[in-house]
Amino acid sequence: MSVAVCAYDHYTSTDTLATYFAIDARHQRMADYLVGSASAFNLENQLPMAIAAIEQGADYSPYYNWMQLSVGSAAQSFVNWYNASNQTGQAALTTTNVEYCDAINAAAGTYWLSQEGDCSRTDWTGAISQASSYNGTCGCGCPIDTAYGWTAMFLAYGNGYAIPAYTYVDGYYPTGPTGTQTKYVTVNSSGACGGPSTIDPPVFTPTYETRSATYGANASGKQIAILTGSTVDYVSGLQVALDMFSQVNTNINTGVWASPMVLMGTYYAARMTQNQSSNMVIVLGPSAKTGIDNACSALGLTCVAYSSYSAWASGSQPGYVDCSGGTDQQNYSSAHNNAFTAAQTGSY
Repeated sequence: MSVAVCAYDHYTSTDTLATYFAIDARHQRMADYLVGSASAFNLENQLPMAIAAIEQGADYSPYYNWMQLSVGSAAQSFVNWYNASNQTGQAALTTTNVEYCDAINAAAGTYWLSQEGDCSRTDWTGAISQASSYNGTCGCGCPIDTAYGWTAMFLAYGNGYAIPAYTYVDGYYPTGPTGTQTKYVTVNSSGACGGPSTIDPPVFTPTYETRSATYGANASGKQIAILTGSTVDYVSGLQVALDMFSQVNTNINTGVWASPMVLMGTYYAARMTQNQSSNMVIVLGPSAKTGIDNACSALGLTCVAYSSYSAWASGSQPGYVDCSGGTDQQNYSSAHNNAFTAAQTGSY
């Protein structure tokens, strides 16, 4: 069955999500950053991942600006949001940081996506409205049937796009199909209709897996995950990722060091604690500690709270590094110090 579409006059192709995020280790790490940001802004993981695949920011090496947020209000709106909640004592975020640091770029793109679309829609029509207006200016009144929006929905859901909700659930990652999909090209960002009036949805529904470890890693097969439970702590976690990128971006870009995955997904983080050979979980802030303790209990997992990276690395039971017992700034500093110690002494 065909669907109505506005504002396109031709089409090309793009990699499916499963293929795109498997291209190399940096794409895999970007998938982690997007899943983490989806948990923070309560979107299904597939949506920001689809936007990243459409934008093709990875073509612009070495600083990819994956989500293409270098111009205008999109990057600046995230900068304003970030700085309003930044309790780390560090310098204010800039739009240059948004463009260059992958972890920040993923968060900024997902934040922008979460702010867009028809604010009254909560089912799949809300999702396509958000995707349609990601690179436009129509805000809550955006048409739900732009070519850009349909491309995002087909990448994320195939012919199963009519979902009842599109909020974050867990650490889902795409596994299929592989290859390429049709990419419909929007030629009028205002939403005015033009060109063919209908398109045919793909005949498949993408497959996903629920992961118990991060997808991406550094050259040593390791990654740091920072679990947060509030906006202030989420910004603090992103600041740790920015700290590491700002100081050692060459090491991060070449895979020597990992840039932390920052998330609010407690069940995903709880499962990661059981994979200490590849993942170190830092719990930043009291809300995150309550969340992961509850998730570990619900999953029947042993999750010991260790006071430092060294205690965690030498511990006999699975667990996490606890950075939750101080002020907002102290918790950030503890997370920062433990992340850097892990990177310097543990090949993270």
